[in-house]
Amino acid sequence: MIMKITVVNNGSLHLDSLATALGDHDLHIIGYEGSNVQVAPGSNLIILSGSAHQNETTNSDITYREWFEAERRLIGEASVPILGICLGFELICEVFGQAHRLELPVRMEGQKRIVMTTHGVEVFGLDNAVAYEGHKYAIEFISTSSLQVLAKSVTGIEAVKHREMP
Repeated sequence: MIMKITVVNNGSLHLDSLATALGDHDLHIIGYEGSNVQVAPGSNLIILSGSAHQNETTNSDITYREWFEAERRLIGEASVPILGICLGFELICEVFGQAHRLELPVRMEGQKRIVMTTHGVEVFGLDNAVAYEGHKYAIEFISTSSLQVLAKSVTGIEAVKHREMP
């Protein structure tokens, strides 16, 4: 089944790889500019990308929280599934999970082992995986019951699923 997917580009350096991975799906890539997010009508999925900016905004007069407010609203109001990658994942955790976002002592680069929780094994069908990492922030813990942790690594939580939303 071909899906219509809106990709919100938060400044990712990996859009070509994402587009290749999504194959023949109908992709609509929009750049995020900090004020409004227009999802393509009829989208079946929203993907929030990572960012090469590492918590910087293009406007030095506003804070990180202010810059991503429109994206947070999109997350909270979406009626279709949302997949967050890196920064996108952190934003989802902040909206639904009262997440504790941790600045790592050094930027993490390279492959890392991810271990699935019991729920993660049910969702993914495997107990561990290897993934590429390139970031300076991590979600250390989530203090809510609305998000179910599916996977962790040495730097923190790597995958979650909302208990009620798709």
